[in-house]
Amino acid sequence: MSLNRFFILNYSFIIVAILYVTYVASLSCLSCDTEEKCRCPTSKICKPEEKVCFSSVVRNRPAPNGGMIYFRGCSIETNICKDLLNISFGKCYQCGSNNCNNHSLKFQ
Repeated sequence: MSLNRFFILNYSFIIVAILYVTYVASLSCLSCDTEEKCRCPTSKICKPEEKVCFSSVVRNRPAPNGGMIYFRGCSIETNICKDLLNISFGKCYQCGSNNCNNHSLKFQ
């Protein structure tokens, strides 16, 4: 095997490895613990069922203790069960924490 062919194969492997790592990293879903993260375009890489949006008001009622109420699959403005890409959900889920990708969900 010539030296040029060896380097081409090595560089090809490195490029494929970088692309793979980038792809796998893009599949991870950010926890929306701030409004900026929730509205951040990079959060659109999340699968719809893992989308997180939150609001401090639920159906015109303030959140307990003035805190934030976190949702999965709900529009901030209307509380209609849709994700950030406007895909409907059967139910809105209120989360027990700012990470709605865990299983601490209850029906809303």
